[in-house]
Amino acid sequence: MDNLIDTAKDVDVLRFSSIIENAMGSDAEVADLFNRLSKELTMDSDGRFATVQKQLRQRYEKLWNRISVQFHQSYLSDPWKFIGLVAAVLLLLTLTQALYAVLAYHKPPPN
Repeated sequence: MDNLIDTAKDVDVLRFSSIIENAMGSDAEVADLFNRLSKELTMDSDGRFATVQKQLRQRYEKLWNRISVQFHQSYLSDPWKFIGLVAAVLLLLTLTQALYAVLAYHKPPPN
């Protein structure tokens, strides 16, 4: 577990994904607990955990996955942010439509 949880940010990500629950207080305390628990343990590098860890690392290193997670945390975690994003996209589409209408009026296509 020490390889999965090193910092408070790791705890935050796992808590956000509902993988773990934090009843201790701060995320830093949970990270410290996991780091102390696994201090004297050694892991078999050929075991199943190593395979899962490798798959997690490969998945995280894909650019699209990182962008997707960042987008989700930035815009989809709060309903008001999502509503603002939808409103901004609709405004942009409306402005684009108005621009094309003005251009078509002032510069009609040749006959």
